[in-house]
Amino acid sequence: MKFVVDESVESEIAYALRKNNHDVIYIAEGNSGIKDLWIIQEAFKLKYILITQDKDFGELVYRLSENHSGIILIRLHGLLPSQKTDLVLKLINDYEEEILDSSFIVLQKRLVRVRPK
Repeated sequence: MKFVVDESVESEIAYALRKNNHDVIYIAEGNSGIKDLWIIQEAFKLKYILITQDKDFGELVYRLSENHSGIILIRLHGLLPSQKTDLVLKLINDYEEEILDSSFIVLQKRLVRVRPK
């Protein structure tokens, strides 16, 4: 799969995705500080799934009707980066079909919410 990993996400997640043969653009590696609107528009144009911890992307999608190719919103407060990484990789494995269908997915410690596009 192809992912844009927002700068709000720990580097361990981006590196683990690459290690698992996913195509990853990690915003913190050169585009730090760019606007959320640009990120979501570029991810859509390139057909990449966005991984973020920034709830503002929900506003862009649901209030401003921005198009997207799928978004994974990570809501895993209080966990170590390694624990977050494990949960993200498990989500990608368990919810591959929903991710590829451009859903908006919220990942929490004990809950995954999927909103189809």
